[in-house]
Amino acid sequence: RLRARRAVHRRLPDREVGARLATPTLQQTLDRLGVPRGGVLFVHSAFRGLAREGLAPQAVLEELEAHVGEGPLLLPTMSWRYVKPDKPQFSELDTPSNVGVLTELFRTQRATMRSLHPTHSVAGRGPQVAQLLAEHHLDSTPCSARSPFGKLMEADAWLLMLNIGFDCCTLIHHGEELVAPELYLRPAEQTETYECRDRHGKTHAVRLRRHLLLPRDYYQ
Repeated sequence: RLRARRAVHRRLPDREVGARLATPTLQQTLDRLGVPRGGVLFVHSAFRGLAREGLAPQAVLEELEAHVGEGPLLLPTMSWRYVKPDKPQFSELDTPSNVGVLTELFRTQRATMRSLHPTHSVAGRGPQVAQLLAEHHLDSTPCSARSPFGKLMEADAWLLMLNIGFDCCTLIHHGEELVAPELYLRPAEQTETYECRDRHGKTHAVRLRRHLLLPRDYYQ
């Protein structure tokens, strides 16, 4: 039930962060792709190329929020580059995202919640966001059924790959974890423990079995 679409648009230079999108707008493109207004939208993005085309990150986020309206908007805010076994602390508010300017801008200025996970957190805003994000820290795998990625299916969510390919689609890891965890995840005896602090200052001990870095043919 999860639909996947890819949209590429004209963009503004990064220095013109507040500038407006050229027509057709992002909302019009999403309408043309059949993405419903008011639904759950999960957005992966790569913004460097979009900036060269004339889009501005603030304008893109405004368009995405306007399109979902009362529905939840979710963006990944991965932090595996910053949180490691030798740096085992994660902060919902302070740990930066290492997956692009759009995600960092969203988590710091627009999101109302971020899931507690040392490497695969997701930020969101809108109704149902707590339902989608609140249980991420309860399982020991990054993309379990209780993670935001697992809950996309039951929420009948739409997945937007914005100027980025499916080799960056984290939802694929949810499928891997469901079908063959013993193949795609480190063994249980290699489980790591991290301290994850929520926005209220409460610290949670989160156990993690990392994904194995295996060669994959994502397009197949």
